[in-house]
Amino acid sequence: MTIIIFTIVTFFYLALLLWFKRGIQDYLNTNKQPVEDRPFVSVIVAARNEEQNIEPLLHSLFQQTYPHHLYEVIIANDRSTDDTLNILKSAAKEYDHLEIVHIDETPNGWAPKKWALQSAIEASQGTILLFTDADCAPASTWIDSLTEKFYDESIGLVSGFAPLTGKHALLNELYLLDSISQDAFSAGGFSRHISLSCTGRNMGIRKSVFDEVDGYGGINRFISGDDDLMLQKIASLTEKKILFNFDAGGIVYSNGPETLKQFVFQKLRFASKGLSYYGLQTTGSLKLILPLLYIASISSVLALPLYVLTGSPVWIIPWLIKFTAELIYTRYIYKLINMQWKLFWFMIMSLVHPLYVVIFGTLGPFINIQWKNDDN
Repeated sequence: MTIIIFTIVTFFYLALLLWFKRGIQDYLNTNKQPVEDRPFVSVIVAARNEEQNIEPLLHSLFQQTYPHHLYEVIIANDRSTDDTLNILKSAAKEYDHLEIVHIDETPNGWAPKKWALQSAIEASQGTILLFTDADCAPASTWIDSLTEKFYDESIGLVSGFAPLTGKHALLNELYLLDSISQDAFSAGGFSRHISLSCTGRNMGIRKSVFDEVDGYGGINRFISGDDDLMLQKIASLTEKKILFNFDAGGIVYSNGPETLKQFVFQKLRFASKGLSYYGLQTTGSLKLILPLLYIASISSVLALPLYVLTGSPVWIIPWLIKFTAELIYTRYIYKLINMQWKLFWFMIMSLVHPLYVVIFGTLGPFINIQWKNDDN
């Protein structure tokens, strides 16, 4: 009976990815509307102890092709104890459209990052809010690329690819494949009007829509979710369109975790709100697809052990179905954004990824985590 359930679930997973792939193809063929007027844009960043990253970020943001008089950069310095604030103050003398919002303390009931973002947004003037992180390196065309997707008032949120990279070849390939695959899954959902997830490293929201859903109200206590929980609010509380930016010029790269501890912390933080999706204002499609992904991952984790224990090759079938689905889908996405897809790394990831989805997905909601080792 178990093998039948696993096979059915992974078959639905295959069908879902093929449906997403076709949706992306149709989307790219029909959504090519020009922007008539360029809006004023506010780039929002929360930074805590980012002295190693803040200068490269500022360099990227002030080398944008978007007209400089049409955007501002607002950095919320969230109680940094290193040299972040001094670096920002020095940069503000050079860049007149850089504004610093200093956070002295986080109010009760607020997660630190969300309060930092909220404070920066309150100081913003833009009609479009673009979000990235302090350790990111947006392409020079990032603001142009993301902003042009807000071609009419019906569009509330736009997300884009935000690949993680590593300093070593092994980590670099695995981080890239992992992060691009997650973004690709979200992109496929958007193409079918299904809002699953997005990343705050590369996201834009119309400010009037942010206000319409009461900003972070109702989700302000969660240590994570300034991106995907906000997406769920917009998808479930408004009629606004949600799009994905497939333009390679809109990609935002970021450094992945450097240690195993950082990797575990990051994944637990992402998974910490898993059960909360069912008690918050989220879409029905998300609540249906999350168990599908979880069970499909369990089937992959158990495939080889059960094959060894029983000697029956039928236990490999669900893994093969899932492997085939992801092979087809990730190859297509890599080609779409002009990146080289490599079979060897894909095979490694096909073994590793289901394992940590099951582990972190199970443990995340029950482990207390913090942002930047913060106690508040």
